[in-house]
Amino acid sequence: MHSIQSAPSCEETQALTNLIVNNPDLDKLESILSEFNLFETIGLVRQELQHSNLLAFLLSPKENHGLGDRFLKKFLSAAIAQTKLPPLSALEINLADLSDVEVRREWRHIDILIYSPRNHWVIAIENKVYSGEHDDQLKRYEERVETEFFDCEKKDFVYLTKEGGTAPRERWRSLSYGTIADILENITVEHNSAIRNDVRMLVRHYINLIRRHLMNNSEIAQLCRKIYRQHHQALNLIYEHRPDLQREIADLLKTLIKEAEGIEQEDSNKFFIRCVPTVWDKVLLQKTSETTWTKSRRLVMFEFFNYADRLEFKLTIGPGEPANKQAVYDAVKSLNISGAINSQLTPDGWSPLFCQNVLTPSDYLEEDWEYIQSKIREFWQRFISTEINQICAAFNGIKVPADTSASDTKLEESSQPQETARETMSQ
Repeated sequence: MHSIQSAPSCEETQALTNLIVNNPDLDKLESILSEFNLFETIGLVRQELQHSNLLAFLLSPKENHGLGDRFLKKFLSAAIAQTKLPPLSALEINLADLSDVEVRREWRHIDILIYSPRNHWVIAIENKVYSGEHDDQLKRYEERVETEFFDCEKKDFVYLTKEGGTAPRERWRSLSYGTIADILENITVEHNSAIRNDVRMLVRHYINLIRRHLMNNSEIAQLCRKIYRQHHQALNLIYEHRPDLQREIADLLKTLIKEAEGIEQEDSNKFFIRCVPTVWDKVLLQKTSETTWTKSRRLVMFEFFNYADRLEFKLTIGPGEPANKQAVYDAVKSLNISGAINSQLTPDGWSPLFCQNVLTPSDYLEEDWEYIQSKIREFWQRFISTEINQICAAFNGIKVPADTSASDTKLEESSQPQETARETMSQ
């Protein structure tokens, strides 16, 4: 699967050798990245909502992290540090009793809202890990805070981003994730003996996550840039020959379908691999689809949805006469099939009847092709020996609605399937 198809030239071989052999920078990078990180394991790196959840937890003095209001006060102080006329002063923040603070998540769509009734303070935080502002949302948030907290004397707004870029609106104070990491680092050093071991570990893992992934000037980022400058030829060669796991999964599925007796592959591509038992063609309503979903005009098909990080298997009813679709729907829904989903018929679109997970995101972590192949083959063998027989029996027993036949609806057949929004999938 991962072999390079054509032999590299002498120059390319030397470039790869220089990259891999006796490269202290690469060794150091691998050493850093090999360290276990809890948040990387659970996939938090790019999940903006989860970052906000964790920050809200650390910011709240009422939570059981044992940090009290230390992180909250340092966070607010850092946010106003570069502001000439902040609504709050550093002295006010540090002397304030913040034991009454409420930290709200997604209040009126604001990522994090900090409210102190005692001090008449309210602070809105917009967290932008990988996205940017859209549709004047910051202006709307200002208006909501002004309206709902009109009696608060102090209102402030924090725009949190990876690099602390300038906020689109003047009232918003810019803050970077690098500053968050520095604050947490200082707190764990200054109050080491007062922080529980489990909280210290959680904070340490989060600091490392930020410095690995959210800081362009981190040690990892600097090492990556240095390695690329010195070994760009080898790295470009590796990228050119990188494995295309989706393509290889699609090819395997097509091979398995071809080898299965009585099952025909339908119009497919890298992302959708479709198949159908040929015996279904004997049921008159099968070839009555009202769109060129596929050239055959079949109404019901099995589909593998081949995403970049998961593989799903579905039985789908395509666009067609409502009576025909209802007949199939009722027949299959009467079965006790693993993966059956509580879906409704879509009058003019596609309706999945069941969905089974063949591969989940955790199966892709190591890109172990032998393991992935075995899971796919095991699923397919089980399916064609069990569930497919149940479905075929139900399908063959469908009573065709009155006045319905394959010739009732005549469509002009095109040479290629019609492109639809359904065919658009992110890799």
